[in-house]
Amino acid sequence: MKVLAISYGKNFFELGNIERERMVACANEVSELQVVVFSNIKEGFSKEVINNNFIVEPTNSKNNFRKVIDAIRIGKRIINDSGNKNDWVITAQDPFEAGLVAWQISRATGVPFNVQEHGDFFSTGHWASESILNRFRAIFGKFILKKADGVRVVSKRIKKTLERLGVRTDKIAILSVRTDTTRFASATPKPSAIPNYDPNKKYILSVARFVPQKNLSLLIKSFHQVQKTIPEAHLMLVGQGKEEQDLKTLAQKILPKDSYTFQPWSDDVPALMAIAHVYALSSNYEGWGRVLVEAAAAGLPIVTTEVGCAYEAIIVGPACTVVAVNDEVSFAKALNEILLNTEVAASAAKVIKNKINTQATTNEDYAKAWTEILERTRTSKL
Repeated sequence: MKVLAISYGKNFFELGNIERERMVACANEVSELQVVVFSNIKEGFSKEVINNNFIVEPTNSKNNFRKVIDAIRIGKRIINDSGNKNDWVITAQDPFEAGLVAWQISRATGVPFNVQEHGDFFSTGHWASESILNRFRAIFGKFILKKADGVRVVSKRIKKTLERLGVRTDKIAILSVRTDTTRFASATPKPSAIPNYDPNKKYILSVARFVPQKNLSLLIKSFHQVQKTIPEAHLMLVGQGKEEQDLKTLAQKILPKDSYTFQPWSDDVPALMAIAHVYALSSNYEGWGRVLVEAAAAGLPIVTTEVGCAYEAIIVGPACTVVAVNDEVSFAKALNEILLNTEVAASAAKVIKNKINTQATTNEDYAKAWTEILERTRTSKL
C-alpha cells in the first residue's frame, strides 16, 4: 500500500522530532509514504527524502490561499506519476483545508481518502464561534466527513459526535493519540523549575495555549474560590497565546498577587508535574487531551472538564474528577476536595500511574494500527 498524507506537520522537517519518528514507524509499515505539508515559501523548507520510501514535500506557497491549490497540484502529480493508482490511499490531517485537498485529489484520481478528526470540533458550538473562518470550516468540514471513504478519530466521544452528524458508523475507526509516558513516569521534583518555589504551597498546574478553547478564565475564576478556603494554594499557568494579556489582567483583578504564576512554555513539564499537587484542564473541547495522560503517567491528581479522553483513558475517582464544561462552581469544588485530601489523592494517583504506564504503546504498535485503518479505506473502493 502507498499512502499520500496531507498535513500541517512542519515538524516533520526537524531531526529527532517525536512526530517525525512516529511517521518513520508508519512508513516502515507501507511500501511508500509521501507527505505534502502546507508551508509558506518564506519558511525555506525543501523536499526531503527521509528514507527510501518516506518523502516529505512542502507546498512552498506564496500565500495561504495558494497552499490548498499547490497541495492539490502536488498530490495529483504524485499519484498520477506512480503508475498503479489502486495501490494508493489518501489521508488528511483534518476535515478542513487538508480534507478539502484530499477530496479534490480523490475526485481527480479515483483514489479513496481517509480523514482524521482529532479535535472534537463538532460536539459543541464553541469551536465554530471562535471565528468567522471556523464557521465556514464547520460547514464544509461536515460535508467532507460524509464524503470520505473512511474517518479516523481519537476517542469514542468523537465517534459518537460524528454518528450524530450522519457519518456512517462503518466508516469510523478509533485510533487514540500515542503518548510517550516515559519522561513523565520517571520525572523527579525540580523546585528550581518554579519561580519562588515555596514547599508550603499547594500547586495547581495547567500547561496550555492561552486561547479561547482552553477556557483558562474559568480556571482562574475557579481558583479564586479555592484561594478563599485554601490560602496556600498557588496556580501555575504555563504557556502562551493571544489571550495572555487578558488572562493576566483577570488574575491581577481577582487574585492575591503572590497566589499565581504565569510562565512561558517549558521543556521540563515532567519536572513541573512531579512537584505539583493537582493538574487542571478547563477546556471547552479537546480531541483527546494528551496532557491528561501525561499527568496521570506522572502520578498527578487531575481535575478536568468533560472533554477528550475523560472517562476513556482517565479513571474517575479520588485522584481524578470530571466536571461539566464551563461549570465554575463544580470545578472549584473538585480542586478544593483534592487539595484538602492530598494524601488520599496522591495515593490513588499512584494506582492510575501504574496502569497508564503498563498500557503504554510503542510507535510500532501505533503504526500497525494506523496502517490497518488505511488499508480498509483503500480496499473500500476495490
